[in-house]
This record gives sequence, C-alpha cells and structure tokens, in this order.
Amino acid sequence: MRTSLSYPELQQKFCEGFSFFPFSDLEQHGRFIYKCYAGEQNLKGILDNYDFEYNLNGQMLLLMLQQKNIPSAAALLLHLEEVSSLLRERRYGGKAEIYEQLLDATQTFGGILLLYQRDVQQNIEKQLSDPELLPDKGAVSVNARSIKHIQVVITEFMSSTDIMNDFLDGLINNNPIAGTFELPKTEVVIIMDLSRKLLQFKSLMGKTRYILKQWETQIIQLHQQQTMN
Repeated sequence: MRTSLSYPELQQKFCEGFSFFPFSDLEQHGRFIYKCYAGEQNLKGILDNYDFEYNLNGQMLLLMLQQKNIPSAAALLLHLEEVSSLLRERRYGGKAEIYEQLLDATQTFGGILLLYQRDVQQNIEKQLSDPELLPDKGAVSVNARSIKHIQVVITEFMSSTDIMNDFLDGLINNNPIAGTFELPKTEVVIIMDLSRKLLQFKSLMGKTRYILKQWETQIIQLHQQQTMN
C-alpha cells in the first residue's frame, strides 16, 4: 500500500521510533535521522535547508489562502448571490428567458465556487495549519504527491471561470438569444462588474497555482540531493 506521507513526514515518524529504539552509528537532527560517512560533513546544514525550503512554500500558500483566496471567494459568493437576487426580480419583466439563463448560469457557477472553497481552499488551509489533521471525506489533500493534482484542480476551476466570462461577454455583445433586445444599462453595468470580479479571482488562482508549481519544483530539487539516511 502506497503511503501518502511526504518525505519529511516519513522522517518525523521514524524519529518518533528512534527516540525509543536508537540505532548505533546513527544521529538525529531535528526531524531527521542520518549517518555520517566522513569526518567533516555539513549534513546538518543540508537538512536544515531541506526543512526550511520544504515548509517555506507551504507557509506561503497558507498565508495566501488565509489572507487572499478564502476571503476573496467568500466575497465573490456574496456578490453572486446579490446578482442572483436581482435577476430573480428582473425575470418577471420583458425577455424573461434571458434573465432565466443568466440566473441559471450565475447559480451554477456559484455552486462550483462553493464546492471549490469548501473542498479545496478550506481543507488545504486546515491541513497546512494542522499537519496532523486528516482531510474531510471527498476533499483535496495536500502533501508532496498531491501538489500536482491540486494544480490540475485549480486549472479546471479557472476554465470554469473562463466559460462563465465568455457567457457574460456574449450576453452583452450580440448574443443570439437576446435578438434585438438590449439589456438595460443598469444590467449591463452589473454584468460587467461581475465579469471584472471573476477575472480578478481567476488571476488570484493563477498566482496560487504558481506557488504550488514552485513548491513542486523545490520538492523535486530537494529529493535529488544526495543525502543518506
């Protein structure tokens, strides 16, 4: 059975056992167990660098989630609900089918964003805040092996944002459904504002994906270091 633990996590588990059953010729430094094969080696410095670099990207991601991503998602969800409430009122007037379609698209994207916030953002934030915490059932887990998968999930969500924005743009600019009907200026302003907020949130997701890519690259580089344990 393949373990989902990262290399530092495995080292930490080994250290817990090493405290009770130490091996001769092995030394412990922090979360690492190692053996010196030469008189003068800077293994402690290498291990400190490994631990620092590995956790640095995780801390950057945690801060971005807490200070930017999660609050921005909450604000966007609130804005989508406000737009939906307005559309529910407008659909009883002329060209109700246009408002119905816009309402359906807004609510569908809101549902996607809600799942993304709950199963991705909030669960990753919980796991980074408390490494001992297991992910909720069906939620995304964060460890050395799952970083690439999280990048894929973010990319898929960004694609959903593009689809929503294309729909909004088409509704304003010669949407066949609208025919000769022109949306009132107030609705046009609201839709353009929603589109702007979606693009801002997509840009934030792109920055998050970049941090994850940097973390993935750092893990690969650190794993290539010739340290023996």
